[in-house]
Amino acid sequence: MPGSTSGESFSSSLPASKMNKAGLTHVSQKFTFGKQGCREIAMQNMRLAGRLDEIKRRPKPKAPSTVSPLASSAINRKKRDFEIDRKNMVLSRRLNEAKSVLTPGQKKDC
Repeated sequence: MPGSTSGESFSSSLPASKMNKAGLTHVSQKFTFGKQGCREIAMQNMRLAGRLDEIKRRPKPKAPSTVSPLASSAINRKKRDFEIDRKNMVLSRRLNEAKSVLTPGQKKDC
């Protein structure tokens, strides 16, 4: 069968006394399956174990980089926001330093 493996790593983990000539594990006949059913189940288990080994050996995909590059519009927006903040700070400082032109006894003409 193409793509399937012999399941060597699965069968090698079992003691040799539990394996028969075909490399299949010995299954007790106390189950409801006959010899043929047990053999089919054992073969399917071996195939699945081989498939799991194949999947385990595959190279893992690289994780995407966590740092994503900024778009040029985002960079320009940050520059513009920084410049606006800087100008607002200058204006705020000038307003805080300004002296009132009214003396305490004068009234506003509004």
